[in-house]
Amino acid sequence: SLLFAGCIVFYFAWNLRAQSNSGRRDLSKSLLVIQILILGFLLMTQFSYLELYRFPISCYLDYKRELATFRTTQQRYASDSVNLKATKTENDEVYLVVIGESLNRNHMSLYGYPRKTTPGLEELARKHGLLAFESAYASHVFTDEALPMSLTEANQRNSIDYFHSVSVVSVFNKALVETFWITNQSLYGAYDNNVSVIAHQSGKLFPFNRWVGKVVVSRSHDAVVLEQCSQIITEKTGKSRILFVHLMGNHWMYSQRYPASFETFTGSSVTPPVENWSGLQPSLRNKVNQYDNSVLYHDFVVTSLLKRLQERGGVSAFLYFSDHGEDVFGDRQHDVSRFSFEMTRIPLLVWLSDDYRERYPEKTRAFQSHLKSLFCNDSIHDTLLGMANVMTDGYTASFDLASAEYDLPLNEAFTLHGKMRYEPESKKDGGTPVRTSQSGLSGYSGR
Repeated sequence: SLLFAGCIVFYFAWNLRAQSNSGRRDLSKSLLVIQILILGFLLMTQFSYLELYRFPISCYLDYKRELATFRTTQQRYASDSVNLKATKTENDEVYLVVIGESLNRNHMSLYGYPRKTTPGLEELARKHGLLAFESAYASHVFTDEALPMSLTEANQRNSIDYFHSVSVVSVFNKALVETFWITNQSLYGAYDNNVSVIAHQSGKLFPFNRWVGKVVVSRSHDAVVLEQCSQIITEKTGKSRILFVHLMGNHWMYSQRYPASFETFTGSSVTPPVENWSGLQPSLRNKVNQYDNSVLYHDFVVTSLLKRLQERGGVSAFLYFSDHGEDVFGDRQHDVSRFSFEMTRIPLLVWLSDDYRERYPEKTRAFQSHLKSLFCNDSIHDTLLGMANVMTDGYTASFDLASAEYDLPLNEAFTLHGKMRYEPESKKDGGTPVRTSQSGLSGYSGR
């Protein structure tokens, strides 16, 4: 193909020389023709490599159509025009769901990383029964692609479209559980992205990030949510409630995710587990250090949230997951066009109060029995419903970590919305693109 393209260039160059007296206008036209022909030829010959990622315009239009449908679906459920049934008989329970951003568990000392990036969570695991699941991964590497599957009935195994599905927030509303959404992420507007649509289904919404735009910016670090969360957790109403806390977490630019007091890891710190650390480009070493500092600060915020829940007492439970991971050592962030499985390696954490364990012993045993089980965050929806003992037709026990029936065989494990087979931790990079009839979200979105 390169030889053919070269012949085209040679022919037009020779032709241009022969017609050089015709002036600059003809020259410009000929150059434009060359560019169009070469681009068209390369697109035709390289089209087979584009199976995984659709063209930007098509993706954008697909995304907008899905978003509009999703918005309409949620409005219908909120207005009771759809017969949604959900019940919960127990009262005065509190559930805290913390959603991280771009956190790769392989940068957490809780999961064996040599730098002490998660001292608070490690202490909670040693002394207070925090459960760290070993094999969780993300359904996609973009926030706006991953979270709609995490927070609706749709997942990669049931072939349900997220944009025709009710959000888990609406299910809790129907079950008369008080719902709260506290976020330090930008929501843009009430209905400008999928996460915003879900957030606005909550009974009370507390947005701490008023930034409007596609660039990921936060004016305050994540600790800004602590006081509001503490008030909601400690308030006694006699009703059950669930808090969704969406943090900026570890999103690029990493240095903006933590205050100066958490500038702990530098070039002289404990060397990360990478070959030839000193031989890496200084800019990459600096990114790794900044990312690890952001993980340390994130540990402080998440630990603080969980401690507030522990102090409340009573029947309560905590679940943490990240929307997707990050390929920091590969310097790829979570760019799907340079996909690696590091972008999907996420933490999944669960804590159950003593009163919860006493009230729900079977759920407690199920969580403990699945610590090594493969888990995709597109099953968060069912796990939350199971954890909180909410009864609804949209629940499937085999997708619920709080159920003894939970199961995800490796041959059914996919990421990128069914377009790539998931490979366990022993295989770090690459992947096998597969043709699949499963519907998935469009590739549009950069978060």
